[in-house]
Formats: sequence, C-alpha cells, structure tokens
Amino acid sequence: MVSAEEFLVISNNPAVRGIKRAKMYFIEGDCLAVLYQAFSMAASGYKLLSHPLAGSVKPEYNYYRSIVFSAEPKDQVDLMHLRLLDRCLLKLEERQNAGISSERLALYTQDLQIMDIEFLNSALNALGERIPAKIKQHL
Repeated sequence: MVSAEEFLVISNNPAVRGIKRAKMYFIEGDCLAVLYQAFSMAASGYKLLSHPLAGSVKPEYNYYRSIVFSAEPKDQVDLMHLRLLDRCLLKLEERQNAGISSERLALYTQDLQIMDIEFLNSALNALGERIPAKIKQHL
C-alpha cells in the first residue's frame, strides 16, 4: 500500500486542488496538456500509479484529467509507462478535433469535474487513500 506522502496527483481539474494529503501539480489546459506533462514526468522517472485514460468515457469528451504518480522520481525510467502514455497521447491527438466544444464544456463543467474526481477517487482508493468529502462539497 502506498502512503499519501508517496504520490503526486497531476490534474487540470480545479475541484481537486484542495487535496492536502498528496502533492499536487496543477496543469493549466485541457486533457491533452495533462497527458503531455504525464509523459514528461514518466520520462523523468516518476512511476505512473493510475491509468492516464481511466473510465469508459471517450478521452476527447472528458476535458478534465487527474493522474497519480509516485511523489519522487526513481532511478530508472519505466518504458512500459512511456509506451502507455505515448499510445494515450496518440489516441487523443488523433481525436483532438472531435473533442468537446466550449459551449458543451460550459454546460457540463461540473459533471465532468465530478467524473474526474470519481476516477481519481477510485485510483486513490486502490492505493489506500480517499479524497476528503469536503472537496466534493465545493462543487
């Protein structure tokens, strides 16, 4: 089991900024920007602890993304993580023009943030952690 001090959450979801028991790295931008940062972190030796495209929602329709990594880089880069992130990036880049429109994003922002929180919560639960309930109350 991984303790809270041992992981880092990168996210573009403002609803998860309040996590106190994990290191947070907030990304300005869309899901693709989060995946680019995730690839960079994996290339720097951070261990990927959650799937970058969690959930059954098409990635181009979920603007918000939160990914869990180890809090500190390791001595070795995990090439399987880089390949996984590369495939996710290619999938999203291919479908970038089919993504959610700004009008739809405005309509569904809160729903998309909650979905991302649930996916993140599932990953953190598997690691032995939970998002504090008070974060959900701010939505």
